[in-house]
Amino acid sequence: MIVDINTKKTDNVFGAVWLSTLLLTYNEIEIEKSNEIYFSQTAIQDLAQKICTKTVHNARISQWCNGDHPNNNYNYLRASGPKRRLTRQGEYLGDKEYPDRLFSLDTIIIETANKEVSYRELLEWYRTTYSRIDLVVE
Repeated sequence: MIVDINTKKTDNVFGAVWLSTLLLTYNEIEIEKSNEIYFSQTAIQDLAQKICTKTVHNARISQWCNGDHPNNNYNYLRASGPKRRLTRQGEYLGDKEYPDRLFSLDTIIIETANKEVSYRELLEWYRTTYSRIDLVVE
């Protein structure tokens, strides 16, 4: 997967964490045809830092965006030991499960030699395909 990160920057650190986890998940399920949905915090942080203009600290992934942490602010991620996965839409009854308006809906987020995926298409994939698959939760 090639993500055109040069023009797709945000100053929303929490949104960058969510989007990076969405991109990792999309890549595994749609491109790699894998069922791997849990990612290391380092993998999430590294991609989020490429998307964000601000510094993405590890606490954003381990605590602030982790719906399983008692002091969280957002329910973007679920924990399984040291790894994280994207929260499915509805897991927290719609409460802070994904950011609002991170990018314009027509913004191309993924560009490969034979495919372009817009932010709108990623959101639709998140809401339908990902949020409806049977997850093997660890």
